[in-house]
Amino acid sequence: MKKFTSILAIVFLAFSMPLFSQDAAEETISEEAKETESSEEKDGHAIHSNHAAIFLGATTFYDKSTSFTAGADYEYRFSAMHGLLGLGLILDFAFRDHMQTIVAGALFIHPAGGFKIALAPGVEMHSGEKAFVFRGGLAYDIHVGSLSLTPTVNFDYAHHHVAYVYGLGIGYGF
Repeated sequence: MKKFTSILAIVFLAFSMPLFSQDAAEETISEEAKETESSEEKDGHAIHSNHAAIFLGATTFYDKSTSFTAGADYEYRFSAMHGLLGLGLILDFAFRDHMQTIVAGALFIHPAGGFKIALAPGVEMHSGEKAFVFRGGLAYDIHVGSLSLTPTVNFDYAHHHVAYVYGLGIGYGF
């Protein structure tokens, strides 16, 4: 599993490098151009008001066990403030000896480039029990037309323990 985590980290960093390259710095838009830029575009790609994605990855729990995780998320991104904020829903399933489900409402913040921060309070359910969970996450959206690939790293805080959720989201903007 350490090999999977290392590969995921390398992929995440490789795709974020263009943000810090000299070419990215040279492509800075002047203040006049920013005023005329459509609110429907940010960082060279169209901002879709709606985005849905599936997630495939793994969860490493406080006891160091790791399980396959699959999920889905939906985001409605507000056009105000050039698409800085979005609201949505996250649904994840970790397949342990019992299925562990997370349902959370989410605030998505898009600070720069393809970076995305998720803040998501919700409910964790397993073995007939329910508990409050808080998810914090960092992701990087790589857009190819209306499609997106999103390396993601999250932490879930529940039952006084932290679990790490990491993987790849595959989404569609509409």
